[in-house]
Amino acid sequence: MVVLAQAVSPVAAESTTYIGFGVGYSEEKDVLRNNDFESNDVGAKLFGGILFNELIALEVGYYDYGDFRQQVGSDLIEQEVEALVVMARGRLPLSDRFYFSPKLGAAVFRSDSLIRSAGGVAREVEEDASLAWGIGFGVELTRRFDLRIEIESLDSESTKEVELYSASFEYRF
Repeated sequence: MVVLAQAVSPVAAESTTYIGFGVGYSEEKDVLRNNDFESNDVGAKLFGGILFNELIALEVGYYDYGDFRQQVGSDLIEQEVEALVVMARGRLPLSDRFYFSPKLGAAVFRSDSLIRSAGGVAREVEEDASLAWGIGFGVELTRRFDLRIEIESLDSESTKEVELYSASFEYRF
């Protein structure tokens, strides 16, 4: 029975945990003080996970979406967004080395805004939970290293939408 499980799932049998990092383009859409806020920056993420089998993983990550800035009327808005994310991740094979990777889970995020206006400086901090999802494609470079290209998003009920378009490296133990 163990031999059969190893034959069916060679990746999960040899390496069940993984870590990785990614860097990419981040974009935020929000409504602050009844004004549309839309900005972009460089974002990064650190993640780790457990492969339960060839097809399913549980992934946890820290995302730093970057520092967003925009002039809204006479106000200059600066905003930093970061999140802790937990997602179930699929790993659906397209060929021997390529796979499609959908994700679905939840995020707890913190948004720290500085609003500079003629009347002074105001700070707004928002902490909230939201839906997190993503799609991506991966390629096994070696038995232990993968390269992933992904789009990941978090959407809160307070109208915030933050996306990260990233290239990531994954190392399996």
